[in-house]
Amino acid sequence: MAAPAAQDAPLPDALRATFPDAFPTVTAARKACRRRRVFVDGALGACGTPVRAGQQLRVLEAKPAVDTRQRRRELPQGLSIPVLYDDDDIAVVCKPFGLKCHATWGTHNLAAYVRTLVPRSRRHDALPGGPTPAHRLDALTGGLLVFAKTRSAAASLTEQFENRLVRKRYRAIVAGRLEAEAQPRQQQQHNGQVRERQTPELPLQHHQQRQPQQQQQPQQQQLVIDSPVEGRAALTYASVAGHSRCLRYGGWITTLDLAPATGRRHQLRRHLALVLGHPICGDPIYTPLAEPGGVKGARLAELMATGPVQARDAARGPGGGSGSGGEGDGGGAFELLRGWGMALWATELEFDHPATGQRVSWQLPEPERFAKLRAQQQARWDKLGEPAGTALAGDGDGS
Repeated sequence: MAAPAAQDAPLPDALRATFPDAFPTVTAARKACRRRRVFVDGALGACGTPVRAGQQLRVLEAKPAVDTRQRRRELPQGLSIPVLYDDDDIAVVCKPFGLKCHATWGTHNLAAYVRTLVPRSRRHDALPGGPTPAHRLDALTGGLLVFAKTRSAAASLTEQFENRLVRKRYRAIVAGRLEAEAQPRQQQQHNGQVRERQTPELPLQHHQQRQPQQQQQPQQQQLVIDSPVEGRAALTYASVAGHSRCLRYGGWITTLDLAPATGRRHQLRRHLALVLGHPICGDPIYTPLAEPGGVKGARLAELMATGPVQARDAARGPGGGSGSGGEGDGGGAFELLRGWGMALWATELEFDHPATGQRVSWQLPEPERFAKLRAQQQARWDKLGEPAGTALAGDGDGS
């Protein structure tokens, strides 16, 4: 817009007098000058530029404000993060496979995306950085995850996780045929213990009285895996949901329901691969390290005591290869099932609401890729039949 100056005055005052609708305050006029939008007789003006009445004033249109929140809200193509619940204290989302909860740099992580999908809390103790994950899932794992939106909610959830008051359930597909009844009553391993019991117990102190009425399959046998991870006690409950045919892994894959009583790093992956000897399908770190029937002796203690980076290096072997499995690669006997991602999904989450104290829970079905994986492997089995030399020591006999 352009017009002759209405009066003799410094440039901001002249702008207010000439364009009262565009510059209702001196502050707005000064901001336009500082942003190099105002010209006096064709020359760039400043806040201190004197203006005489009749001089030509021209003001450039302001660039539209960029809504960075809206821009970041546009998730990458093919990425979906359903928000299942949201209030002023918590938010519950469905984490997709392959996305880290946090990142040391950049914005391609679950926390950054969720902060653009759900509003900040209106409470006085709202977390200044916005919603923050109250726990973590591995990048390769998907499913339910809760975010805290206030300091009090974060403290409450942290206390519940530490005191094992949070109920967590997972669905996994593992290599080989795992039978709870096939395990001995007391199978001892170095620094590890596997037990079988007929009636599942809930790994939550808070709900020992409620649990019997929640069990849909009270006679389902359950394995108890008690083996330290990185020097800290770790306990996992596992029950068999079904078996499917597969051309690998001795002819079988097994679908499991898992309930970790503790939350150690890679606990489920380590317990299944290293203690039971049935790695999760698609696990790139622990599949090459697994052995049918579980890793034995000092090597198990060493692997369970190290972190994921050291385990990954062990999987790659001395030659630095990718560790695709096989007895010459890290000592394992399993081949990595590629192209499907890792078959681990958080299906259930239950805890006390930080603000109300009411018990709340969310459930998710297993992802479609699990059914597709089983169907594909079964179809290949039906087409090709049992191949020679697929049996692995410790796997089922196929009957």
